[in-house]
Amino acid sequence: MAMQGLAAILPAPVGAQQPLTLGAAERSAKPPPKDIPPYGERKGWKPRSQDDFADGGAFPEVHVAQYPLDMGRKGKAGSQVVALTTDGAGTVKYDAIARVGQRDSTKVYTSLSDLREHGASAAELARPDDEQLAATTAATKEALDSALGAQQAASGRMRGLPQTGKAAERAAPTFIRYTPSEGGGGNVQGRVIRMVEAAKDPLEPPKFKQRRVPNGPPSPPAPVMHSPERKLTAEDRAAWKIPPCVSSWKNAKGYTVPLDKRLAADGRGLQAVQISDNFAKLSESLYIAERAAREEVERRSQLQKKLAMREKASKEDELRLLAQRARAERAAALGDRPLGAPPPPPPPPGGPSGGAAAAHAAHAEDDAEDDAETLALAAEREELRRERKRERERERRLEGGGAAAVSGAGGGGAGGGDEGAKRSKQGKERERDISEKIALGQAAPTGGESLYDQRLFNQSQGMASGLGGDEDAYNIYDKALFAQTSAGALYRPKRSDADGWGGDEDAVAAQVERGARFRPDRGFAGTEGGGGGSARGGGPVAFEEEHDPFGLEHMVSEAERAKRTER
Repeated sequence: MAMQGLAAILPAPVGAQQPLTLGAAERSAKPPPKDIPPYGERKGWKPRSQDDFADGGAFPEVHVAQYPLDMGRKGKAGSQVVALTTDGAGTVKYDAIARVGQRDSTKVYTSLSDLREHGASAAELARPDDEQLAATTAATKEALDSALGAQQAASGRMRGLPQTGKAAERAAPTFIRYTPSEGGGGNVQGRVIRMVEAAKDPLEPPKFKQRRVPNGPPSPPAPVMHSPERKLTAEDRAAWKIPPCVSSWKNAKGYTVPLDKRLAADGRGLQAVQISDNFAKLSESLYIAERAAREEVERRSQLQKKLAMREKASKEDELRLLAQRARAERAAALGDRPLGAPPPPPPPPGGPSGGAAAAHAAHAEDDAEDDAETLALAAEREELRRERKRERERERRLEGGGAAAVSGAGGGGAGGGDEGAKRSKQGKERERDISEKIALGQAAPTGGESLYDQRLFNQSQGMASGLGGDEDAYNIYDKALFAQTSAGALYRPKRSDADGWGGDEDAVAAQVERGARFRPDRGFAGTEGGGGGSARGGGPVAFEEEHDPFGLEHMVSEAERAKRTER
């Protein structure tokens, strides 16, 4: 009804609308489809444009990146130019304009058919007539009145007002005549039944729970075009084989990878090595700094040399002046001229010539230099004389102390002089430096003799060797107990006993060896030198090794002899 009123108000169209169609020439101007190699012959062929896909999907046997209809392409530059598209009848489709700026997943409705109910017939979609419009209008009005009456009745009931309309009719009781069937028997009488709407508790909770209707199934997925299945060959498997990843730090599988392959996989060769020029700048700066430092050190040394030469020249001038003064004093002491008299006047002009005067001056300078050298040498000789004098006094004191000690002991004469010389010799040896003692071989060891047997060190034999070979032999030790170097010092008196015996250590040792101080008055019978005194020398006691100390060999021989006699 509203649509009829709107159509009556709007003016009639001036011209008729005609759909735009393409001519035969324009339809024939479309490029022909490209020739795509058939399946199995596509080796080396690669799709370059959208026409190579022929409105289809990608080719799985071609191992290159493919984007049919630009699906999946990233970084695609957008364009504001809308391509002209037509339908099957050649009519231009303007709905592409409505899709500009919208996402691909957005559904855009651009035609009148999109507003129609899906699956409706043409009769159902036809425009209604006047009778249908009137019936629909009356039903709508009645529904609105009932809804408004219910709201008004609810509000009036709450306020205590009388109910009207549908609410009053619903609230009024209904009388129904009930007549039972005659088949039941008995007195059959009809009766009137009064129907009243049951009262509802306003605080009663709802009896039915409103549930959300679950969503319907989504739209079916887009079909994916696949090539027909075929059996993989060894070449295909080799082409699709992905080598395992071998880390530079872990190798759990134990793969053996050559070093060149590791370096190639590391990617070091892909990076160009660039050596910074700062190394050259640094080396050049260091060289320049070193050269400057050397030049500065050289200049400093030259300056020090110049200062030393100046100081030396000044000292020479002072010495020359001192020599001239000493010469003048000596000349004044020898001559009649007083000490502070001035030097003699220069020769008169009529005397010697100017050349003779210059020669005389040069000779005077040479004499001054000679006097300075003479004074320096005289000072050195005087220092040597004083040093020798101190040494002679020291030796004299040492000799005097030694002579006094010898005279106090009862010696005198030539013997006392020898003892004093020996005392001075011992004092000199005590006063020697340790380096001089080491050089002369007189340095005594600081420690005593070791408390362990050094012969057991650095021995290749052990317990397995049997301690010397044969078990029966009584030769536990393979070397002497004392070394030859210390054997001669066992029976010699100590240094502290030299004062008790009197004299030097060598003299005491010679006296002990020559005399009979340690010889017994009577020797043992049956020994060498038993007639009197010991016949051995000054060395240690030499024992003879007994062949069978315990008589084991004698016992063994006796047992063997007894066995032979029994047989």
